[in-house]
Amino acid sequence: MFDLKTQLLAAGLCLFAFFSGEADAQSVISVTVSEDGMSAAPQKVTRGKITLRVTNTSSRSGRQIIVLPMKDDGRELLLRADRKEDLDYADDAVGRITNLVPKSTGVATMDLRSGTYIVTSNSRGPYLNGMWTAFEVK
Repeated sequence: MFDLKTQLLAAGLCLFAFFSGEADAQSVISVTVSEDGMSAAPQKVTRGKITLRVTNTSSRSGRQIIVLPMKDDGRELLLRADRKEDLDYADDAVGRITNLVPKSTGVATMDLRSGTYIVTSNSRGPYLNGMWTAFEVK
């Protein structure tokens, strides 16, 4: 039989393996929306289930946040905005958080493939004024 110390060590290693495997299965990206723009951390995650946790620290209410795949280094989104298209109706939006009031946090979980994604407001004005951030899924 194994002594108590060996049994506790084995149990601890099993728990570590179980919980570390679970943590790798889903990544969390924290996005902060401020009066001056957006920031995301981390900016690189592993493909699969991605949880976006968006915190609105600004005083503006009713923000709607969308996640779009980046194409052509973002030029395609600039063309949409220049044509006065709101980004909210994009067929390629992979996630959205609606009605993000000041000092609140919204969460969306998506299953994402490898690529670069943009997090921005659903209307073109904030996007054109630099209210966006990007992250990469490997």
